[in-house]
Amino acid sequence: MIYHEPCYLGRHNGEYEAPRRVLQAITRDTPLEFALARDKAMCCGAGGGRMWLEETLGTRINVLRAEQALEQQPAAVATACPIAQ
Repeated sequence: MIYHEPCYLGRHNGEYEAPRRVLQAITRDTPLEFALARDKAMCCGAGGGRMWLEETLGTRINVLRAEQALEQQPAAVATACPIAQ
């Protein structure tokens, strides 16, 4: 499992450990970490109304983040982001 840092819980509120403790409690393995995690984490692109915008330059943020996750071959992707579906 890899954990995607939610913007508001993490960078805005400074809470990084609680979701990791929950994941550790419900799984046998320590969750994988993105190279950009905690206060350096990337936004998924859905917050702040970006979900309604069409990106025409480069790779969409959500696609880039998914590609970064898949590089580590996780069994699942977890997040505490209220926007993610």
